[in-house]
Amino acid sequence: MFPNARKLYFWLVDHYGYSVNIPKKEVYASKIFHVVELEEAVQNLLEKGALYAPDNNHVRLVEIYNSTQKP
Repeated sequence: MFPNARKLYFWLVDHYGYSVNIPKKEVYASKIFHVVELEEAVQNLLEKGALYAPDNNHVRLVEIYNSTQKP
C-alpha cells in the first residue's frame, strides 16, 4: 500500500469507521492531499481491497489486519 493510501485509510477509519458508506464527494472534499494524490490513494486502496465501492457515489472501508494487529 502506498504511504498516501495508508494515511488516507487511517484518516477514513478515524472519521467514518468501517460500517459506513462514505460519499466519494466527502473523501475528495477532505483535502488531505492534492486531488491527483488523493485519486491515486483511493485507487490504490481499491486495488489492494482495503476500500470498495458499493455504488458509483460511495466507498466503504474493509477492515485490514497485519501481523502487528490483533484480529
